[in-house]
Amino acid sequence: MIFLGYICTSLFIIDLDLQYRSGPVQYNNMKIVHKGKATCKMHREQKGFTLIELLIVIIILAVLTGIAIPTYRVITARARESAVENEMINIAKALEMHQTDLQAYPLTDDYPDPLEDNDYMENIPEEDVWGNDYIYSSDGSGYSLESYGINGINGGNDDIVITNGVLTEDGAYENR
Repeated sequence: MIFLGYICTSLFIIDLDLQYRSGPVQYNNMKIVHKGKATCKMHREQKGFTLIELLIVIIILAVLTGIAIPTYRVITARARESAVENEMINIAKALEMHQTDLQAYPLTDDYPDPLEDNDYMENIPEEDVWGNDYIYSSDGSGYSLESYGINGINGGNDDIVITNGVLTEDGAYENR
């Protein structure tokens, strides 16, 4: 109430200055008294909102939620897939450095120890963000690094595969 009085006083200070000395003044639903206090009287015949107004607001919120939730899910799925692709690209770079230095890729049974032991990469992730193991296979002359994607099953359109440093399958979303 003090804040409202302050606002009312601030807005009408010029008008009040001329009329202030003559006694209480009535000005657009404001009663101004001699002690410098202003009170705003709000007369409203209806209090609260009607049922129709509430229903319209609820419907608008439902529509916005219906649009936002699927969009959020798609964005988070794309972000997870992009994170897996970036992890795999980092592993592929470490594999390429190993191949450049030693003229061979680590064998399937040796992976990931040669990369960590020779400091090509620290803490090589063994699982993707969905909790599925990365599948590495190599005979020394080439390699394949795979993630089975969100469904964890080989095949389908969500697998991510890097073969000899090239992204050959890029998952369900085109992140590039």
